[in-house]
Amino acid sequence: MKKKNVKIFFSGCVDQLRINEAPTPESLFERYNDIYVKRKELIEFIFSSKDEGVMLMSLPVVNGTRITIDETLASINSLLLKFENTTDFKTGSANLDIANFSKLVDVLIDNEGMFTDPTLYEQFTIVKTRMKAILLKLPNEAEDQALRARFIGKIVM
Repeated sequence: MKKKNVKIFFSGCVDQLRINEAPTPESLFERYNDIYVKRKELIEFIFSSKDEGVMLMSLPVVNGTRITIDETLASINSLLLKFENTTDFKTGSANLDIANFSKLVDVLIDNEGMFTDPTLYEQFTIVKTRMKAILLKLPNEAEDQALRARFIGKIVM
């Protein structure tokens, strides 16, 4: 999509007004055929541009979200380091860290579409691997299941 100022104003359907104003069935068919051709050209343009165009992850609109993900991953990694060095997860500070960790994981899950980027996906995979190791350290008694659930959050391990 290297073309400058590419704008697409195309709804992809024949509106009711045009259907009502069609003088003949043939003219209505032409309108539907035009839509078909435009859809086909648009799809071909999108798929033929994927290698020569820009990556969606490099678009300016994604920069803010990318920064948020990078900062979130940095905070998560900092907490994971604390968890890796913790032996007692039943303390108040450990519980607070797990609550904060859970909120950070929610940020990742809310932006999971960003993990189509290979670098972010790799970082996310490393986070999940570290989480699995820490999960083994967490107490496994029935009364500790809420703690474990908060730690795992919405991530499918």
